[in-house]
Amino acid sequence: MQRFQVKNFIFLSILFFSLTKTALGAPPQDLLASGDSLFNSGKYTESFEEYKNLIEIYDQFTPQMLLKMAFIKEGLGDYTQTLYYLNLYFLENADRSVIDKIADLASKHELDGYKMDDNEYFSALFRMYYVYIFSFFIAVSLIFLFVVIGKRPKRKEALVPALILSAFVAIFFFLGNFFMTSSKGIIADNNTLFMDAPSAGSSLIEKLEKGHRIEILGKDDIWYKISWNNKEGYIRDSNLLLVE
Repeated sequence: MQRFQVKNFIFLSILFFSLTKTALGAPPQDLLASGDSLFNSGKYTESFEEYKNLIEIYDQFTPQMLLKMAFIKEGLGDYTQTLYYLNLYFLENADRSVIDKIADLASKHELDGYKMDDNEYFSALFRMYYVYIFSFFIAVSLIFLFVVIGKRPKRKEALVPALILSAFVAIFFFLGNFFMTSSKGIIADNNTLFMDAPSAGSSLIEKLEKGHRIEILGKDDIWYKISWNNKEGYIRDSNLLLVE
């Protein structure tokens, strides 16, 4: 009987977090349907605007939508936006075939910053399955608590289970911090000023061309601190497309 209850508890925990992810991630169906209809009719620029509204107004999208946006921008010759939407798609799907497409585009236009290592791939995998991993850790932790409480151990006997549970929580938050804090960005405009301080009056390090992908280190008001070619400096937020 107890084993049956534990199995039910695990199932309900996973179901709850799966439904939560679906509810929070499902974009408004009217805009999505309108965009898809326009796309299927060959009205690509109009469909792009519908998809763009989904992102800008609702901050929601589907992986298929991102691929369509990348397709539209590639057809218009906008390689910067193409790479941007392909990068967003990769974060959602960890699709290795997209890595090859990104690498080909970056090589064709002589762009730097697109070498994706295993850490970036596993980071995308973690993001993709974050809710399920989270639900698993919660289920295991709660089951562990129920077992410990059911046995009513003495204080000394309860110390080991408490340490094990703390280790579970620490591991989960370590993974979340390691895989989900790194941010990338794509330079949006040509002649973007790369400054040595977050101020228009600071010294110019160099001018960056659009399409390059950089690592974001932090933000100071309207300035992003970035790393580029082993140099650290600042660019305005209006000149950067965030990949996160």
